[in-house]
Amino acid sequence: MSDKVALITGSSSGFGLLTSIELAKAGFRVVATMRDLKRRDRLDQAATAAGIAAQLEVRALDVTNFDALPAFVDSVVRDHGRLDVLIASIAQDPNPKLRYLVGRDAKIQLALKRILPWKWHEKLVANFLKID
Repeated sequence: MSDKVALITGSSSGFGLLTSIELAKAGFRVVATMRDLKRRDRLDQAATAAGIAAQLEVRALDVTNFDALPAFVDSVVRDHGRLDVLIASIAQDPNPKLRYLVGRDAKIQLALKRILPWKWHEKLVANFLKID
């Protein structure tokens, strides 16, 4: 358990995927998360191609489920003995029409853009303060 541990959200694509690969290449043990584990193929392929698949652990995490965040981080710390880096790589909608979404989709967009950063801070800062 001497490797530094990074927790990265949104690892199924984009910056989350790239960051997961690069930190693993740099020697981090990466806990790569995504809402839907069926979307992990690109991450798995990139990790295999880079020769760092053993440095990655992929877990399901819905970042809009705020109440689950503390227990999730606790499980990472319990399993790895530490958490050194948290990178919340979350989607931002590229289409301005998405602001007119209703129901669950609107809640997700609001959470990702406005609420999530505060909720991560509120729910997780205590976990970081406990870590040496």
